[in-house]
Amino acid sequence: MNLKKNTAMLAAAIVLATTLNGVKTFASINSNTALTSNQKKVLQQYQGRVDKAYNSFDDKKDSKVTNDYKSDKKVLKVQRFSGDTEDYGDYPTRKGVILVTRDSNTLGVHYGHAGIIWSASTTVESMPNGVGRYPNEWKTRYNSIKGLTTKNTTADQDAAAADWCSDQIGKPYNYNFFNINTRDKFYCSQLVWASYKDLYGMDIDPKRTIPSVIIPVDLPKQDTLDTIYARWQD
Repeated sequence: MNLKKNTAMLAAAIVLATTLNGVKTFASINSNTALTSNQKKVLQQYQGRVDKAYNSFDDKKDSKVTNDYKSDKKVLKVQRFSGDTEDYGDYPTRKGVILVTRDSNTLGVHYGHAGIIWSASTTVESMPNGVGRYPNEWKTRYNSIKGLTTKNTTADQDAAAADWCSDQIGKPYNYNFFNINTRDKFYCSQLVWASYKDLYGMDIDPKRTIPSVIIPVDLPKQDTLDTIYARWQD
């Protein structure tokens, strides 16, 4: 095949991967060329820790979930998973709640995916086609989901973080996962992390599985965040 035809086929594959109707995971073929050989080695070095974070995402034994809250309130009391239901809490619709799933992969690795709620019916997410708004329908898009809220912010501050993410719409996807300080492009969890970093000086992902990389499945285990909703796959 000639180069032009190959390029067209690759573009079509990426568009198909970002379609929300049916495709639940995305992998960016050949996009790992954005990483240096040393960065690729680092990713390989920490693969075991990534696997552990991924596999513990649905661990009901040690997980804690806070009760959901109304629009003007933050965290209520902490409770454990009941262990016999699929959903814990009400699916979040409040602006500024962070959503994380493990049911997605990038570059063929199960890092998961993250986004932030912008309205009851809309999320802001960074997909391979860039930062955009999407329907808030994760319950039908993914099997394993967690809804997170930061511990040290108000609901209004969370809403401002969602607006910050919305202001980035149109920027391209960041395939260099180590470059978390750029604001010209974003990958999914970097986008959410950057909103709190820039607005409030907060690092919501201090316990990183991979140094200098914000991977989505890391977020639920952080002391900076509370889980207010969980849906797991048995």
